[in-house]
Amino acid sequence: MAFGSQSNVPKNVARTALVGGQWDQVDNDFALKVVNNSGNSKVGVDAQLSPLPTPV
Repeated sequence: MAFGSQSNVPKNVARTALVGGQWDQVDNDFALKVVNNSGNSKVGVDAQLSPLPTPV
């Protein structure tokens, strides 16, 4: 959809569907994984949602 193509949205704004992500630690690095794509099924899911670790 083009910028300004909808009359109820300002001309410099674009609407986009969202997906849910979760940071995952791999070795000493972090990677953002898509865990929910219910807002945009065109985006692939990378991983299942993981529970947070118990605080120490």
